[in-house]
Amino acid sequence: MNLLSDLDCRRAKPGRDLYDGDNLVLRVGVKRKTWALVWRDAGRVRKVRLGRYPKMGLTVARDAADAGMVRVRAGLAPIALPANVPALPPPKPPTGPTVETVLRSYMARHVLPTSRSPHQIEEVIEIQLKPLHTRPIASLDRAGLVEFLDLVVDQRGSASAYRAGTILRAALRFAVRRGDIPSDPMHLIALPQGKSRSRVLSDKELALIWASEVPVWSRLARVLLMTGLRLREAANAPTAEIAEDLWQIPAERMKGGSPHVVPMIPALRDELGDTTNMRWLFRSPRRFDQPAKGFYRGIEALQRATGTSDDWTWHDLRRTMASGLQRIGAPSEVIESVLAHRRPGVSSVYQRHEFLTERRDWLEKWSGWLSGMADRSSAL
Repeated sequence: MNLLSDLDCRRAKPGRDLYDGDNLVLRVGVKRKTWALVWRDAGRVRKVRLGRYPKMGLTVARDAADAGMVRVRAGLAPIALPANVPALPPPKPPTGPTVETVLRSYMARHVLPTSRSPHQIEEVIEIQLKPLHTRPIASLDRAGLVEFLDLVVDQRGSASAYRAGTILRAALRFAVRRGDIPSDPMHLIALPQGKSRSRVLSDKELALIWASEVPVWSRLARVLLMTGLRLREAANAPTAEIAEDLWQIPAERMKGGSPHVVPMIPALRDELGDTTNMRWLFRSPRRFDQPAKGFYRGIEALQRATGTSDDWTWHDLRRTMASGLQRIGAPSEVIESVLAHRRPGVSSVYQRHEFLTERRDWLEKWSGWLSGMADRSSAL
């Protein structure tokens, strides 16, 4: 009999049903986790909802499931219904501005005029905060917001949840100061605190990823390993950015807010292939007029196909690439230029050399090392 732990419940990923014994199951959706009692009745599977996790903890859910099965075996309904309770009128739907309205106002009236990299904030609004867009502000409460942030932690990590919570809190406070909403429902909510990741993929994991053939996602992983670009800097790239032997990324698509150039080394050009008559370097598997999306599902598919563990992320490929350049002897200033990091202090003003020739040389050496490492691993 398989029994769950609280850690299993917290880390459960969307799309899975986790069984605790034979009759208790935790159904994990995109927005919530729900306990259900499951049993067979004349050969048919019956289910009844018990409550939501974490409001209903594991111990309470087990007690409710045991009590429900006692009632089922006695021929009764699994959950006792209260008697003679008058029906309450349906609650009035909350009115007022939605979360999307507040976020759009914050983006247009505050972020765009003042931020040096508004596209990063817009990306969080469009992706991580999208599940809240249609919710009226009046319907938000602390318990629901904490549950949402916990879900982001489970799906994307504590750093992403902290970023999403920070932007949502800033937008709500901006709306309060403007008089658009009466109060801030994020007030006093503690945001998740995450420590910096240090995961670097092993040579065996690199060889498996380098040799994989998962549509879209294997190509994207190899390009990230060859270039050191951030996920969406590569995944959202239009083919118009490729000009002769350079990949020229404009400032609005870079985290640092400055344009970046990637040398088109032979291995990278071979990986991207013929981009004629293509709008995007990485097209969506379902909608060919849009760039690739669904990165969470994509990395899961890549992890399953390669047999690697599920504890590495897309950004870990960037860290692995930087560590690999250091490993084969690349100077630190070249590595920083490859990663498009800002130079500290007055160096950014007076040191304008872009190391393009040096970057090309070291990227060719790195791609050769990756190919050689993959060949050596396949020969073992």
